[in-house]
Amino acid sequence: MKTKLRLTLAFVLLMNIVSCSQAQSETPETTASQTEVTSSGETDTRQPYIEKTDLGGARFTIFAPDWGLYSNYFFADEQSGDAMNDAIWEREMLTEDYLNVDIQYIKEGTINDTRAALSSMVMSGDDTYQLALTHCITPTAELITDGLILDWNTIPTVDLSREYWNQSCNENLSLYGKQYYAVSDYMIADPNAVFFNKELIESYQLENPYDLVRQNEWTLDKLNEMASVVTIDLNGDSVFNENDQYGFYGSETWMYASFFYSSGIHFTEKQDDGSLALSLNNERTYSLFEKLDQLINRSGSTYKPADTTLKLDMSSGKLLFQIEALNRLNLYRDCDVDFGIVPYPLLDDTQTAYETNDWSGLMCIPATAGDTSMIGMVCEMLAYYSEDTTIPAYYDLLLGEKFARDADSKEMLELIFDNVIYDAGMNYFGHSGTMYDLFYSISNLLLKEGSSDFASYYNARETSSQALIEDMLEKVSD
Repeated sequence: MKTKLRLTLAFVLLMNIVSCSQAQSETPETTASQTEVTSSGETDTRQPYIEKTDLGGARFTIFAPDWGLYSNYFFADEQSGDAMNDAIWEREMLTEDYLNVDIQYIKEGTINDTRAALSSMVMSGDDTYQLALTHCITPTAELITDGLILDWNTIPTVDLSREYWNQSCNENLSLYGKQYYAVSDYMIADPNAVFFNKELIESYQLENPYDLVRQNEWTLDKLNEMASVVTIDLNGDSVFNENDQYGFYGSETWMYASFFYSSGIHFTEKQDDGSLALSLNNERTYSLFEKLDQLINRSGSTYKPADTTLKLDMSSGKLLFQIEALNRLNLYRDCDVDFGIVPYPLLDDTQTAYETNDWSGLMCIPATAGDTSMIGMVCEMLAYYSEDTTIPAYYDLLLGEKFARDADSKEMLELIFDNVIYDAGMNYFGHSGTMYDLFYSISNLLLKEGSSDFASYYNARETSSQALIEDMLEKVSD
């Protein structure tokens, strides 16, 4: 997702594409040439890496679990008048026309059924699926160690250096020069963000979070400082509960794991020989736990209900900051509270980017896939066409009318999506044994136990976690 994308112009282009689909099918040689307007006002005609090809109507079937974003934002049977649906449909039609292929999909089972589905197909030698979409964590390592998926580097028609392939994924999920998972603009990322109450910012004369982000001053210390100012006992009963006002809240405990990545912390680090090693035992991690302990347990600014059903959200008007999944932003379009969006805060101002992890999924190719040349071409074109179809449509879906004229929120949305990163520690081991404990250590230790003793927590799990990594590496290196 490139920073030069400008949502309004891209959405107009999308509507032009949809209305002209008939004309495009009649003049296919010009289908893949898209004209953009850059920030400087100049036109830029993109050309696809893949040449227009006739693949004779070859079948290209995508497998995905019936889960999350896959259930709503990836597949379309026909045009419906819904902008997102029609953008998905248009992307498929453009790709089918450009390559003369037949794109189909099978969406079934849960994220835990993906391993069995691919294993059954591969063991029988079938070529049922040409592309499989997984969960971000489950069962990614097992698909590799079971020998169920191919190395993307063996696909002759894929160029992973292209701008629509995520380079963090390429770098951090490769093992010994082999890359079993990839992420392109075809995939809709699912990062988390911080929502903030503009009305409280103004009432308490606090600093503008948008400006803090731009000045590289949006840090955990700053969030903590601002959260403490607005936390008050609204009804004066000396009991803090759902009836009072708070500086910070996270409705789901798993959302706290994203603080690792906004703090520049990865669970594993690539070694010179291409292997992986744990990389949590450092001063940045300890500093993160100290700062979050202050916010969550010692400041009184965080809403922590004893009854987890007593949730608050931005629409209550009683929160200054709320961490939330960006894919839920459209659920707040009728919210009466005027709120904005910023990325998770930095650990400190020495960081140069507001990074975030992706809770969406990964792309892989089953080991029994037949025509890998065809597979590569389709994956390239689906990614290529996404810039002018599904990406602007998804942005507009998230922003809705509430944020349509909010240039600041659009800017923050682009910033967040442009800095989505991947980490083998999460993507391969986030649901495995003691690595699971480490991945969710913020919620397990700080929220549930009220403790900031990460050193002891980590030491009790270090050996077994490194063993999990070594076991996978041994199988991959064979």
